[in-house]
Amino acid sequence: MDTYADNVCSCISKGDLKKNNERLLDNCSKEYLPKIEKGKQKEEINNGFDPDVFEKAYKSVSNLMYDLQKVLVHKCDFFYDIVEEGRRTSSFKKEKAEGEIEKKIDSLTALINTNTDKDLVWERGIRYFISGELDKAEQDFRSNLSMGKDLKSSYFLAWVLESKGEYKEAIQLYEQVYKGNGKKYIPVIIEVVKRKAQRNSSLD
Repeated sequence: MDTYADNVCSCISKGDLKKNNERLLDNCSKEYLPKIEKGKQKEEINNGFDPDVFEKAYKSVSNLMYDLQKVLVHKCDFFYDIVEEGRRTSSFKKEKAEGEIEKKIDSLTALINTNTDKDLVWERGIRYFISGELDKAEQDFRSNLSMGKDLKSSYFLAWVLESKGEYKEAIQLYEQVYKGNGKKYIPVIIEVVKRKAQRNSSLD
């Protein structure tokens, strides 16, 4: 895996950080895919196009890609920057473009004052997060969690804590979210947070 990751890192590092690098990563990953995996994939997929066999082959390669990304986060500065740039620019792009977050926060606050609805509190927490009011965002997400288990609030609370440099609790929350939804990108994010923590020597 280390040699594979080194090859992929060298390949993707020729790209432009400001461009969409998803296809670049995909192409580089396939170009340097270990021969044993290439052969396995081809053999299993061409075996009569059995749906179960096809799904097994797809999952095998998919898992390898996520394992690769977890390694790249630590070994490849360019990939780490891709992930961070993607999270910064793609998240809530429309909200930022509209430029009326403060008005939306005021509107939501007025509604919450008459009806403490979980969805309203979550929406306000998101707006606080977008506007950089991290303490207020944290308060709203924790308030939601006090009203019951909520994976989306746990996810964004983790992101808020990560943004505040509180990496240990952020990792714990991301791990809880992963156990709850099984989304394979979550472990990649966890590795990003671990790298941040190691940089800042903040993780016990």
